[in-house]
Amino acid sequence: MLDLRKWRGADPFLSAVQSMSCPIFVVERTPEGVFQFVHFSPELEKATGFDADAVCAGPIETVFPARMAELIADNYRAALESDTPIYLDEAHRLNDAETWWRTVLARAPDGAQGRARIVGVTSEITDVKLRESRLVSDLADLKMAHREVQMLAGLTVHDMRAPLANVISLTGIVLEGFRDLGDGKRDMILACRDVARSSIAAIDGMMQRVMSDHSAPFREDEIDLYRSCADIAGLVDPGQRLTITYPRQVVLTDAIVLHATLRNLMENAVRYARSQIDITIDEDPVALTITLSVMDDGPGVDAAIDPIAKAARAKGGAKCGYGLPTILKLLKSQGGSLSYIRRKDKPGAIFRAELPGRIHELASPAKSA
Repeated sequence: MLDLRKWRGADPFLSAVQSMSCPIFVVERTPEGVFQFVHFSPELEKATGFDADAVCAGPIETVFPARMAELIADNYRAALESDTPIYLDEAHRLNDAETWWRTVLARAPDGAQGRARIVGVTSEITDVKLRESRLVSDLADLKMAHREVQMLAGLTVHDMRAPLANVISLTGIVLEGFRDLGDGKRDMILACRDVARSSIAAIDGMMQRVMSDHSAPFREDEIDLYRSCADIAGLVDPGQRLTITYPRQVVLTDAIVLHATLRNLMENAVRYARSQIDITIDEDPVALTITLSVMDDGPGVDAAIDPIAKAARAKGGAKCGYGLPTILKLLKSQGGSLSYIRRKDKPGAIFRAELPGRIHELASPAKSA
């Protein structure tokens, strides 16, 4: 194997990169079209736990698991084809823990023999992602509570309106044939009617404010579904025991809700699947919704159990599958839904999540290694 590191000392670019005290790396594409690290900084060694010499020892296919190597090779190819830096949020399992990294990739000056180069700078953002997820979950709780308050306030306002309408009706009946004897009673009755009318107008205005939707507009993040599925597959099936297929498509929807839903459904499928998991995406262009389906070839859910109803009944500390109560709450907060389908053609289960969004790009399905 050709040792690319021997050029470091004589290479001005690599010498400059080596002087930077930050998590930085340099990758070269060999004439055979494979990618190989030629620099992996000490700061990156410390952050990831990888040994720099081992990482730089050969092509990435020989250094990382096949699924992870395939994904990062796709990222590097995209960086070489881009005129501007690309920004990635990546999930990896390191030291038996799920970690998140924000990476910037950019084309660098070519190396020896015209080898294309990429320079990358990364930083761990696991804590940020966890806080982000908690905030989304809290926001979903607030939305659900807001809807309950809307319903209660609506019923209360309706109950207040009915007696006042009766007062107006009764004053009309009383005033029919009423003769004022000069003691001001007619004026008092008319005043009562006017007060009731103004109160109804105020209640109608209150009702309009209560029932109006003050929630934030729906987010349309651009998400590479293939990359998200590959990231999660590497986390939930690191040993590549299963064959997992997922589409090469880009969707526009809420990134946090989609990732949380996908992560939980894939994790649940891995728990029960025998050998195969298939992930598909469909859209309804009229309703502007997408439907994410996760199918496995496991035993399926017991016929006597409705997992969605069970999730809906679960309380905060209850266990029900892999976070189905949380996923159900997040989807409902976006006007989405979660459903379970028993497979009829063969053993297994299908979970389908529907949420606002649309498919941005289409391509053929891709199978993991």
